Amino acid sequence: MLAEGLDQVFRRHQEVHDQLVAGMQQLGCEMLVEPDYRLPMLNTVKVPSGVNEAAVRNHLLQEHEIEIGPGLGPLTGSVWRIGLMGHSARPENVSRMLSALADTLNDRRVRAAHPLPNHLPLSVASEPCSRLAEPEPVQHSQVKGI
Repeated sequence: MLAEGLDQVFRRHQEVHDQLVAGMQQLGCEMLVEPDYRLPMLNTVKVPSGVNEAAVRNHLLQEHEIEIGPGLGPLTGSVWRIGLMGHSARPENVSRMLSALADTLNDRRVRAAHPLPNHLPLSVASEPCSRLAEPEPVQHSQVKGI
């Protein structure tokens, strides 16, 4: 970090966050948190309807050696947590993750219902995450000590 410089570290984290958000949008997914309240290092993505979120995480880990986190508490089963921190916050890592997620969403084994045909183009293969039942919104007054 010292060699890279703090300003560049912050800029890099923001750039890879923006890359992740744009890629998720191309997959038809949306972020849980509104842009003004996001942290570039901690990203929460809504799981598309009809997708088994645990099967996606398992497939990413087993087939691509990529680990993302599940939702916690009231968000269990409805979101993925994707960290972009430190040295791993690099454009090539985000590209690899997005490519692996596209591949995973094309795999019938991760579909909880209404499986899609295999090998569809990315733009056709995934249902928009906006079709997810909305989790309970978190009020900013509920978040303490941050």
